[in-house]
Amino acid sequence: MWIGLCVVVVAAGCSIQHHPFRPEADAAVDAPTVNFRALAYLKDPTPAANDNFGYSVAMSGDADILAVGAIQGSAAGYVDVFQRRGEGWSFWQRLSTGDASFGCSLALSDNGYTLVVGALGAANNAGAAYVFTNNTASWTNHGALPVPSPASFDGIGHSVAVNADGSKIVVGARGDSSNAGAAHVFMRLGAVPNWAHSAKLLPEAPSAFGESVAISHDGSTIAVGTAAGVTYAFVDGVQAPVISAGGNRVALSGDGTTLATASRTYGGFGAAFIYTRDAAGWLQRETISASNPYIPPGPTGIFAFGSSLALSANGSVLAVGAFGESSNATGVNGDQLDHSAKNAGAAYVFRRSGDTSAQTDYVKATNTDAFDGFAGYSLALDATGAMLLVGAPYESSNGDPTNNDASGAGAAYLYGP
Repeated sequence: MWIGLCVVVVAAGCSIQHHPFRPEADAAVDAPTVNFRALAYLKDPTPAANDNFGYSVAMSGDADILAVGAIQGSAAGYVDVFQRRGEGWSFWQRLSTGDASFGCSLALSDNGYTLVVGALGAANNAGAAYVFTNNTASWTNHGALPVPSPASFDGIGHSVAVNADGSKIVVGARGDSSNAGAAHVFMRLGAVPNWAHSAKLLPEAPSAFGESVAISHDGSTIAVGTAAGVTYAFVDGVQAPVISAGGNRVALSGDGTTLATASRTYGGFGAAFIYTRDAAGWLQRETISASNPYIPPGPTGIFAFGSSLALSANGSVLAVGAFGESSNATGVNGDQLDHSAKNAGAAYVFRRSGDTSAQTDYVKATNTDAFDGFAGYSLALDATGAMLLVGAPYESSNGDPTNNDASGAGAAYLYGP
């Protein structure tokens, strides 16, 4: 399975090569292969300015359950859960604890029954990660996971991950020990809601360890990304050799043998990297870059390919977000080369065939606007990579996608076959 938040030989706008910043995109851009189409435009039932709905997203393995976080700036955040009903997805339940930045990170188990939510403003700004489970009728809050000796600004909940059946959870705490960082591992003991702290993973050197986390389906393999761009991998609790090509964002396949990492600053534009594991360790297989790298002029110009990342559980599909992508295209495989919508954001989707991967989809919002942050913070794929969920926390509609009178309300977009 592909890892990390994204993924490969090019078809529609991304090139994969060992020199990723010499794009050869024209032929690929001219001959796209469409695998996605827009299925749903998701908003909170009562959208409000500065909700930042879409700051985080998560999806069950069968795409029947979707979760969207709204951090509401520095106020008490919330998470909206949506459920598939017939041919569409309907609002199910709002979750909240009253904590600041609740919803800054999300992880949903493959079976759709366990949801983990990060809240950086909880516990006097130490942060926390809350566990919710559903009984098919409603969601129950089981409280914060028991992190030993939390301290202010530990950043607990900055990132979260959960294995397929919800029995093992990883929580990133990138501010632990003055930004050295840590990752906490929890095991479920018997029936819900008994999760116990089982390990504290630490970096070899201070690096905001816990910037991102990922876990395999059985929980035996854990990957941890850092702000310094280094990835740490643990197999059965034993740290594997450090992976240094890029590791702000990480993702793992369900079987734990494919790892995707991404660095949004690598080479100026950002890049993603694919690793596979065998008896000898982790081997870098591919370097992936965007097909239309462009940094708008001015001091705030960025591209940031790799700002978000998602890998399907079967490892065959990778999605990579670029916060600063600036085309005004809408939908799937539109014009990549008109840079008139600064920081609108885009997602790039790659599908593997044999030992190589090709970009098949260049995905934009259905109502693209400058500064929406589409795919800039959050992406999710279902188990097979047939469905893609994208957050746009700065989208500004009031529910009508053509009306931008709710600045920063946010939205999420669902794509599928």
